[in-house]
Amino acid sequence: MRKQEIRISVDECFIKDLQKRLGGISSVEVMRAAFTLLGWVGKETCRGRVILSSNQRGTSVKRLKMPELDFLLRGQCA
Repeated sequence: MRKQEIRISVDECFIKDLQKRLGGISSVEVMRAAFTLLGWVGKETCRGRVILSSNQRGTSVKRLKMPELDFLLRGQCA
């Protein structure tokens, strides 16, 4: 599989905070984790599933909403 290099500009405080909260990992590792998560979310959406978040007791449930996921829901799954 060929790899593609991607360059992005991200607020320094934002990325440093993520690195710290994720155990001091590198910015490259943060991006790998983000792409992995987005890939999984996309696959689950294509399977007709929704991504939810809740507190420890399973109450106060929130649904992940993103315009990119709406695109998949309109039949753009490959």
